Amino acid sequence: MATKAQVEERIKGRKLKQEYIDLIKLYFPKSEWQRAINVTLGENASQNPRAIGDTYEIGGEIRPSYGLFQIRTFPGRPSPEELLDPETNIKYAAQLWKKQGWKPWTVARELGYTASEIAATPTPTATPTPYQVPNLLLKQKQKFQFPDFRNLFSSAAPSGL
Repeated sequence: MATKAQVEERIKGRKLKQEYIDLIKLYFPKSEWQRAINVTLGENASQNPRAIGDTYEIGGEIRPSYGLFQIRTFPGRPSPEELLDPETNIKYAAQLWKKQGWKPWTVARELGYTASEIAATPTPTATPTPYQVPNLLLKQKQKFQFPDFRNLFSSAAPSGL
């Protein structure tokens, strides 16, 4: 692994092609644009969207990395051919970032992009429970009104008891 200083020196003065910057701006939040650019430059200094790297065995398998963000091919991910398309590669990198932060990229770890620095928020996978709704609304600065349950129950006992 390289040191932070070594990676910074490697990407210093390099400029990512504008077409790739535009795609990063399309798929990453503004707060992460510069980090995404730095990771791309660190992972793929040649800016070759058809780059194939990491063609060595890791954990008994050969899982090469493809494209600008050098994304490894694992089950459930886009195919190698799809990852060689710049837009698909950047779009999938943004999806990975939303789920895992910068953890999947060695260069990001070398640059010190830690979990505490990422702005990603997990996407809810289920409908919030009634107990979560007030907290979600508070985060969104909305007022929560509890339902009026008084009309659900009458003082009269059900007949037949």
